[in-house]
This record gives sequence, structure tokens and C-alpha cells, in this order.
Amino acid sequence: MALSAFGYYYLLTFFIVGNECIDISSLDDITEATCTENCENVTEISTSEIYTQSVDVTKFTTNENTDYDDETTENINILLAKKPQKSLIPIVPKKSNNTEVPVKQKAPAKLERTKAEICECDLQVSSCDINCCCDLDCTDSQLETFSFCSNVHEKLYDNRYCYRKNFLFHNTSKFILEKVADNLFCIVYDNLPPIYTVNNNVSIQNERDLDKAIGKIDPYNFKWDLEATWMDPKFQTKEPYRHGDTIWKLDKTLIEPLELLQTGFTGLCSFTKTVKFLENWKDSCLQINLSNNNTYLFPERYYNFSIIKSPRLLDAIKFNRYQKCSQMFCAPIESNYCLDSWTNCTKNKTNPTSCSNEKCQNVIKNIRYIIKHNGTMGIIDIQLYFQEANVTEKFYQKFEIIYEWFNDNKTKNFQRSGNPGYTAGNPIFIGKLMTINSTILGTNNIHIDKNDKYLTLPIAKTNTGICDNDKKYIVNFGENLKLKCKHSLKVKYFSQSTCIELQNAIFHKMLKKSFLNLTDINANKMQISRNGNVIDRNMSNWIDVHFNQLPNIMPNSLINEEKISCTNLITSMRIDVVHSILSKPEFIDNHVILGFGVTFANSTTISWLKCKTKNCAENLVVDIISYVSFHDASKPSKIYFASGPNLDISLPYDFFYPFLSNSKGRTIYFDNILVICLFIAVIIVGK
Repeated sequence: MALSAFGYYYLLTFFIVGNECIDISSLDDITEATCTENCENVTEISTSEIYTQSVDVTKFTTNENTDYDDETTENINILLAKKPQKSLIPIVPKKSNNTEVPVKQKAPAKLERTKAEICECDLQVSSCDINCCCDLDCTDSQLETFSFCSNVHEKLYDNRYCYRKNFLFHNTSKFILEKVADNLFCIVYDNLPPIYTVNNNVSIQNERDLDKAIGKIDPYNFKWDLEATWMDPKFQTKEPYRHGDTIWKLDKTLIEPLELLQTGFTGLCSFTKTVKFLENWKDSCLQINLSNNNTYLFPERYYNFSIIKSPRLLDAIKFNRYQKCSQMFCAPIESNYCLDSWTNCTKNKTNPTSCSNEKCQNVIKNIRYIIKHNGTMGIIDIQLYFQEANVTEKFYQKFEIIYEWFNDNKTKNFQRSGNPGYTAGNPIFIGKLMTINSTILGTNNIHIDKNDKYLTLPIAKTNTGICDNDKKYIVNFGENLKLKCKHSLKVKYFSQSTCIELQNAIFHKMLKKSFLNLTDINANKMQISRNGNVIDRNMSNWIDVHFNQLPNIMPNSLINEEKISCTNLITSMRIDVVHSILSKPEFIDNHVILGFGVTFANSTTISWLKCKTKNCAENLVVDIISYVSFHDASKPSKIYFASGPNLDISLPYDFFYPFLSNSKGRTIYFDNILVICLFIAVIIVGK
């Protein structure tokens, strides 16, 4: 039976397990284990309003041309659910025999430092990479924060001789498993009568009978105490934060997980993401509710609470939740309001956020948390950055979580793009060749500008399409792309110098000011790093940029009554990157760049309408187009088999003397020769 889009949406919000309905409000709820029977550890009551309603599917069909079968017109029962709101029913912990049983957590296994010839997970210079046990920058105390070692992989076995599956199993159930023969037929229907009976003659006439019946059936289970708790049952105060643990917040008088919106099945902001310790995260979702009721559009939703520094620091017995949490236990959130970039920020919000008639002013469009931590010692500082916007229609809201070590040296710390080679999705490093003149010889060295160390291309602004002067698109390794933006130049007097100025501005947008010197091709100093690890600045690890179809004709101007034109303009280019895979480490696809080339498009003539009003300015608009193509020159891997062992047999010079000593003259008996051959054969077999 086909369902409408409306019915299908509500069916997705619930999973049915046995006879129970489980509310799914985040993607994490889908992957977590679900209790189906003997649910002795249930500690929560779902407060979602659940009801069953007979729905006519034909009422919810969309305007699209969708074909349904004949059963569409029938009424079917659909389980509907409203989005869960704040819990009005107190969350109560379960008590067994009126005594609380403390939850015993298994102590996490202690991880040990590993040694590796190539530490492929060491991607941050002078900083400890999370779960990288071979990183020499990590101390023993920082290793305690890890949950696993990302550099430890399964060994690669030959699948002809070794197996990864366990063929022996141990039956821990109460049933006896017996394997029968692989019969051709199986029983589909059993027509034998039942050999059991059910006795349900329990008589319940009053409350006393009801309590007596419940006591006989479940004397211990689900003895709820009607007292509210202010702490999530999963919150534990005996262990510090470790990688993958939930970040907890103190919101008014309740301890709850820190959650942010994330995209769901439809791309809308319909799910929530629980923030995990030491897990960087980035996502965006579509906001369609432009009203004051949507609290996620307002900045107070993201900082009007405190973050618990470490669960181990919080003594639940002595902690008074009705008092303001001190900085010893809680880390305050410091807000920053940014304009176009994350660096141009201020502490004060200039204009308030408001919505009216599906139009909002100064809503929160981008959110970034930078959480500084000290490993198992907990969270030290939290910086919250906002980017605001005025919206009149649905928009994408972006979220980002970044973790940083509190004691990192910012002057030395930077991110690698792989180790040793490039890995897919990481930026490409560029540098400039510098020559240091000495008394005897000139020494070449590679200079890397930390503020401009990645290969970038011009990108358009979201609303206008004009090339952004502040932002550039960072080219990621392995990403074929096409970028287009508009460059505008306003001049009052049009001439050949105007066309030359326009061409120089286009080259500056495409390749930066120092990337290409058109007057002297030998003066081009830009270099491309072959590897993702740029610690080694040896000249052999850097390659030149090869230019093709360089412009050799200066732009010229043409003027007539209706139009003005610039000839010999170059407005497009293509970047080709040739790369190959490295053999080590074999668990990660590391690539090395073999060649880097820039090809300019053929020159063209661009015309514009001439302005005719008095004292007007000419507006010259040009499209700048950039292409990037990656070419993999890797050859297929080959299997090499080891050759057989060499069988070298050496005998002493007088080895045959005992066998030939009794011979007379030159006569050699056949029996002696046979004994010699048998002896040699035994030696060969023994080898």
C-alpha cells in the first residue's frame, strides 16, 4: 500500500520494537541499542504525545503527479507523533527493592604509546593529535584521554590461507541448538493442535485485587518512586571526559547533554546532534520556521547555560544546583559576533534579533564553538562565534565544533594535509622560492606564509555573484571543480590603459599578485609541495609551476558609438595536477604530486554597452572561470611471490673416502654407490 509524503514523514519519526514505540529525535537514537525485552534498566518516560488515528491517505497527496495503486483510497491506521517538547513528567530513577544500586562502570583500558616508522595520523605540528598513539607530541596524561589508537590497523592477511571470521561459537542462550540435515523441503504450516493451555482466570474486583495481581506477576520490576531528579541518568561523576564522551551542560537547574541541530532525512533541521568530547564536527541544515517561536534563530539559545568542565570535578552530593555554578566546576561561554569572517568579531551584539511575517533581522546563520581543553583535566575555555544575517526565506544554518589543546603553541602549530603524502580532501600547500645571497654561493630556500599557505581560487559572494575580495576557495586534493565569479571595474574614461588594468585585476584574482610574473617567466618563484607534510623544506620535496599558453599580446581598446570593447583578454584558466599513490603506509591512500600546470584560455574580445548619460561611469563586468583537474598516474599494484629457497649442500673433501677405501684398483662396487645415493637423499629430505 502506498503512503503519502505526509504519512511517510511521520512514520519515519518512530521505530516499532515489539509492541513498543520509541521516539527518534536524533540520528544517534537510531544507532543506539534498543531494549526489546527484560528492560530492567529503563529510567525514562517518553513524553511524546502518541495517538493512533484513521487517516485518509488521499487527503495528504501532494500536487506532484504521483501514481498510486488501487489501495490508496482505503483508510489505513498510521501512527502519528508530535515533536517531543520539554518533559513535563519528572524523570525518575528506578529503585530495586527500595535500595539504590550504584552503576559500576568498567574502567577503560589503558592505551600504550606505539612506535611507527611513519606516523600517518600525526597531522598537527607541535600538537597532540587525538587518538594518535604514535604522535611524539602527546604526553602520557594526554594518552589517557584517548579512546582507541587510530594508527593500529588490522594486519593484511592472504585470504587464501587466513580468515577473519570466527568459525567457532559459544551458545549462551537457554535453548539447545541442533543442526539438522539440509533438507529440500521445510514446514510452512503445522496443522497439529496446540498441546498447551492458558489459564487467565484472574479475578480483579477492586484495588486490593489489582495490587495483589501485580505483586504476583512482577513483584520487583517497575517500582517507580514519584520524585523528580535533576540529573540525566547517564551522567556519571566518577570518570573524566574522554574521547567520544557526551559534553554536559548545566541549564538553569538541570544537567543535560549539549545538543545542536543537524540535518535529517529531508535536509531540514529536524534532528539534534549530541556534542562529543574531542570530536570535531561540522554540519548544516535548512531552517524553514522564520518566527520568534524558533529559539534556534536567537543567540541566547547557544550560550544561556554553563558547560561542566569535567564530570569528575562535580560532586553530585555536595553540589547545589540552585546556586550559580562557580568557575571551578563550570566553564562559561564567551560570545563573539562576527561580520564577514571569523576574525572580524566584537563582543557586543549591535542589533537585536526579531522575526515578523516570515522576515527576520539579525538571525544566527553560522555558529562556531572553539573548546579549549586539557585532556582528562577537562574543559578550560569556550569561545562562541556568531555570524548574523537578514533573511526573507528559508536558509541553511551552519554549525561547527572545534577542539584545541589549551597549551598548544600557536606559532608552531599548523595542520598537515597528510603524512607523508596528501590524503583526499585536504588543502594543497604552496610556497615561494627565496634565494639568500652569501659571499660565495646563493642558497635556495622555501618560504611559507602562514596566512597564505594554501592553493586558493576566486569564489563568488552568495547573493551578488561578485568575486569576494576577502574569501577564497581552498582547493582540496582530489577535488575536480569549476568556479565562476564576476569582476567589476568602474572607470570614467575608457582607454587602452583601462583594458590593461582590467587584465591585471583578472590575473590577480585568479593567481594572486605574486603567483605569475608576465614580464619575466624565469622570475616565477611559486612552488607546490609534493607531500602533505611540509616540515621538510628540502628543494626535492617542492616542484615548479608550469605555465602554458602565456599571454603574449597586450590588451587593446575599441570604441564606437554604441559599445566599448577590450580585445585580447584572458578570463579563464585550467589547473592540472598529476599525482601518484605511495606504497607506504599501506592502510591509507597517500599521494604525492608529480606535476602542476596552469593553462590559460585563448584570448577573447569582450564588449559592453556605452553609458550615454552625462558624467556617467563605465561598468565593466567580466566572468572569471577557473577549472581544476586531478590526474592519477598510479599504476596497478602487482603481487610478487617469493622464490623458493636455495638448497646448497656442501660436503667435506674426504666425504667419500670411507665408501671407497676398501675398493681394489679402480673397481667401484654397486653396493657402495647405492649407499652413497641413499645417504644424499636422506640429507636432502632432512633439509
